[in-house]
Formats: sequence, structure tokens, C-alpha cells
Amino acid sequence: MNSIPEMDDNLLSHAIYEKLSVVKRLSCEDDEEKVEIISDQGIKEVRDIAYGHRTRAKCLTIEDESGKSVQHWFPQVEVNGCFIFIKDKESAGGVVECTSRYLALKYARRYLAKKHRHAGAK
Repeated sequence: MNSIPEMDDNLLSHAIYEKLSVVKRLSCEDDEEKVEIISDQGIKEVRDIAYGHRTRAKCLTIEDESGKSVQHWFPQVEVNGCFIFIKDKESAGGVVECTSRYLALKYARRYLAKKHRHAGAK
């Protein structure tokens, strides 16, 4: 979504996958939704998805090359009782990133509302 331009993309991606022992992200490709659980054992896919109603914003603080700390905010939605990142192919870490906690929560709430509306229409 809104990445910080002065941050090195590889540094952010490395920080996400190094600071978090397991990364769970929600992926929707070809109208097939799945949760990808990424850990040191590899990638596991879960296709049985039940959306909850809670959202949150996860913050990671990363030091850039100059030693300055930069905060990154990632929206998370509840799926199968766990909080899950939202996959984004275009962002550095492979998950949706926002510039503030407010925007991350707003993105997560809209994303979840859209999923609940879509599920109700079926």
C-alpha cells in the first residue's frame, strides 16, 4: 500500500521474516483464498478459511543503513481464530504495509468488511 521510499526493500523483507518466527499471510489468487504459513520448515497452505471480526495493526521497528529507527505498520485480519497478514505482491515484504497505525487499522477493517459482504452474497 504505502511504503516508505527511503527504506531498502530487502531490509524490510529480511526484518519481517527474521523478527517473526512464523509469518501467516492471506493470499487470494484466481478467486481461491488460502492462508500461507511461512516458517523455517517451509510454506504450508491452508484452504479452509473462516473470517472473524477482529482486526489489528502489527508494528515492526527497523533500523535503516544510517542507524535511524523506522516504524512500519502492517494490517492484520482474523482468520480461523488467528491474526493474519494480507499478501501484497508489490510490497517489499510481500505483505500489505501502511505508514501509520491508523491507516493499517482502516485498511484491515475495509478488507474484512469486503470479505464479509462477499461471503454473504454467496
